[in-house]
Amino acid sequence: MKFWVIVGVVAIGVVALFLAAQRGFSYLDDEQVKVLALADDTATAVTASWTPTDLQPFAWTDYFAKPDQEGFDAWDSYRLLGQRTGLKACKLLGLNVTNGLGNARAECAASFEKGDAEILITVSNHTGDWRVTGFKVQL
Repeated sequence: MKFWVIVGVVAIGVVALFLAAQRGFSYLDDEQVKVLALADDTATAVTASWTPTDLQPFAWTDYFAKPDQEGFDAWDSYRLLGQRTGLKACKLLGLNVTNGLGNARAECAASFEKGDAEILITVSNHTGDWRVTGFKVQL
């Protein structure tokens, strides 16, 4: 009798652990979808005109308060790439979520009149909403 009680308790524990793990993976999948959607929308909007204000609707509020004018001087060089001719779906490079808050990085391959570039987008969730906290172009 004692043996069956122990087996029953262990079985319930295993099932509970399995359900908790499944729920955790489902949550991370949902967060990954949100991050990639934000990265795709950001890359699409910003590379169309290379204007820093196009990034503003997607960015963390303090992102524009943080850098001075020098931080946006790189945008002049981005415009030298010319018009965008192609943009692939972004790929997730990393996702870290702890206690509902997280950071992630995505890479979007883009083609322009004068060459190809990788758009690197960093996003953070510090307030319950994923927002862009970093934007770089890698030639």
